[in-house]
Amino acid sequence: MAGGGRRGPATLTSAQRESAQRKPSARQLTVMLCEPRRLDRHLRTLDPEDMGSVIGAYLRCCTELIERHGGFVARLVGDGVVAYFGYPQAHELDAEHAVRAGLALVETVPKLTTAASVPLQVRIGIAIPGLSLSVTSSVAARPRSTP
Repeated sequence: MAGGGRRGPATLTSAQRESAQRKPSARQLTVMLCEPRRLDRHLRTLDPEDMGSVIGAYLRCCTELIERHGGFVARLVGDGVVAYFGYPQAHELDAEHAVRAGLALVETVPKLTTAASVPLQVRIGIAIPGLSLSVTSSVAARPRSTP
């Protein structure tokens, strides 16, 4: 595949390309995987256009929040997103940024308004060198009306 096998909406700036092309160096990379939960329940009830709209809204949300927290969307795998924190340039707080992005996704994805009014949930996995985290949104994470 052209472009080094990377797919996804994120593109490198010229400064990022220069940094990535410098001599190889050892670094710690934090990897995040985001995938929607229970989306398959709606496969039988939604037409393909509506399902595409739901997945598109989910992927746009993930991409925006990951990039806002300093992550790089490396791949879109089906309806999942693989993101790197610490690529192409490492920062001291990359692991913290990944965790903050994951928490933002768990809070935001259930609030997404989709064309088909499909309630979404997200599962987040984060691999930090020496540690692994998994966070899942649930129906309880949805906003509640306050009296």
